[in-house]
Amino acid sequence: FKKIINKLFYILNTHYDWTNVNKKLKSILNSKEIDLVWIEKGLKIKPSSIMEFKNYKKLKFISYSCDDMMIKQNQSKDYLNSISLYDFHLTTKSYNVKELEYLGAKNVLFFINAYDNKDYRPRVFENYKFDISFLGGYEKDRLDQMLYLAKKGLKINIYGPSWEGKEKTHPNLKIKSGWVQSKEASRIFNITKINLHFLRKL
Repeated sequence: FKKIINKLFYILNTHYDWTNVNKKLKSILNSKEIDLVWIEKGLKIKPSSIMEFKNYKKLKFISYSCDDMMIKQNQSKDYLNSISLYDFHLTTKSYNVKELEYLGAKNVLFFINAYDNKDYRPRVFENYKFDISFLGGYEKDRLDQMLYLAKKGLKINIYGPSWEGKEKTHPNLKIKSGWVQSKEASRIFNITKINLHFLRKL
């Protein structure tokens, strides 16, 4: 049911707020002393949620994303209508700077990718548990490449969102669909001999 609803809203260029993030945001801002609000890829954050607190105790709103926010898949009407309301936009895509400014963003800052060295660090395990792993969302090209390896006899563990229905693609592909948090991702990296990485074809 959720997948059907999400597809419908995607066609309408919006995202259904399943987690009531706007209500939670307002509740937090009404109950705590906060200086900065950091929004990561705020596709569900409504302009009204920002406007209600825009000048509240000099509160600053920061929009951050490491994705290309000019691609339709990474946009929503709420996000596009909120661009000019954020005090800062942080992006890891150099070409997004001018594009965001063109859409009304002010104070667009570009910085290179980084990682959390508290979570993503070498850890010692007695033995490798897996030969090959991949962490990331489903994309046909990714599946095709790993399916090629599977048919050659290599066993691959796959973790990430949107892999539902692909679990029985090949016996050498062990698929666990769903988001992986940073600490678990770090553990998988450390117990795997070879970690595969693919950039999205988008």
